[in-house]
Amino acid sequence: MLAEQRRLQSRLVRTAYRRLAEGVAQRELYATLRAQPVGQGLNTWLILSGMKKAASLYARHPEGKVVFGGRRALVDRARGRMTHEEWRAARLMALYVEGHARSYGTQGGNHLLTLDIAADRVIYHGPNGHDYALRLLLSKKSRQYRRRLGDLQARCESLRDVPFTVSIDEREIALTWRDPPVEPARSIAGRVLALDLNPSRFGWAVVERGAEPGSCRCVAWGLFEYPELGRRLGLASDHPKSIAQVHKRRFEMALLAKKQSFWRRTTGYALG
Repeated sequence: MLAEQRRLQSRLVRTAYRRLAEGVAQRELYATLRAQPVGQGLNTWLILSGMKKAASLYARHPEGKVVFGGRRALVDRARGRMTHEEWRAARLMALYVEGHARSYGTQGGNHLLTLDIAADRVIYHGPNGHDYALRLLLSKKSRQYRRRLGDLQARCESLRDVPFTVSIDEREIALTWRDPPVEPARSIAGRVLALDLNPSRFGWAVVERGAEPGSCRCVAWGLFEYPELGRRLGLASDHPKSIAQVHKRRFEMALLAKKQSFWRRTTGYALG
């Protein structure tokens, strides 16, 4: 099923690119493709996603000379060094499903795909109402990827404001998305935080502008010293004592970051 969907969308992308190169307007492209056999047998969202892919190709190569499958493969095909099946495989693109927030279903983010990270899979909603579970081969060591995918699924199920795009070929399933921008924290106008980072000490000060031009006053300040953590041990980087020192340094820096957040709430400074 996926191979057939890829074949149909790949043909549509090639046709859409040629129509754009011939001068068909973007707003007329959908109706043009729907009126041709190339626009039949595909989900509407797959057609729109293929049009987006063709438009991006046209933006980079408006001259209309893109060789789908590669120029070297085209030469090999012309010289008989490549079979018809190999040429078709070279021209086959990954199935491309553009993300869309606020989509129908239990999740928002993509019309044709549902995340099920707890079971290490994604569910593709194929033609004729059939669902296909595609297993994700996540390594036990990829905790960061698993956590990020879990956070993405939670956001798609709650806020439903993060569209994610999916590309599927015979080797991999690629999910891409952009995290929403973080809302800037509230602050007091004219108040900034100054930091002084050194190998063995960390100094901070909250300063605000005074009423007179060029004047300022220090609202709060502090100094943290950790000379032992910055001292060189003279040991190999994989030595247990060197590793322990690195872990200790990271732990102390994490505590300083928490303190910095506390200063933000109590003094109301703006980063500057």
